[in-house]
Amino acid sequence: MNDERGIVLFGDVVGSRRDPTTAAEWLRDFTHRLTELYGDDALAPFGFTQGDELQGLLRTGADPLRAVLLGALDDEAPKLRWVIVAGPIAAGMGPAPERSGPAFLAPVLGELLDELTIRQRTVVRLAVVDQLRQSEVAQRLNVSRATISVAFGRGRVRSIAALVHAIGLIFRDGVARSDAAAADEAGE
Repeated sequence: MNDERGIVLFGDVVGSRRDPTTAAEWLRDFTHRLTELYGDDALAPFGFTQGDELQGLLRTGADPLRAVLLGALDDEAPKLRWVIVAGPIAAGMGPAPERSGPAFLAPVLGELLDELTIRQRTVVRLAVVDQLRQSEVAQRLNVSRATISVAFGRGRVRSIAALVHAIGLIFRDGVARSDAAAADEAGE
């Protein structure tokens, strides 16, 4: 079997069975944005199926949490459940929804991100995704540093940033261990 290793990213729109057309336009735009954002780290173009499930296929060194954060913190986004899996994928061509393999973590950040107000989402995006300091966030939003400090506390920005960092470390370590085990098996 001619498999390569990759990261499979799924984003499922919550409640889409009731109204399957609601999220299709946003998903179409978001898949294009993610394909451009990940560039060479995307093993296949992002895509979506039946108007309700986003799929991406990334190199093992890519950061899949960036897509989760960008989707969860977008004010126009439908509510999504995310799953990230690393492992063997079938070598081939075509967009992610047309690919297969054995690889094809549960939603950890969902609860924290779901509780954020629109302002807090913006603050989290600037602080965690763009990695700006509180003073830079305040300047960008043209508000006082104290206002951002309150938003950081109420939005649990430090907890979200720490969780994203920890998940990233654990995920990268797991991918490295899995890659090493696969290399050992191939060398036997």
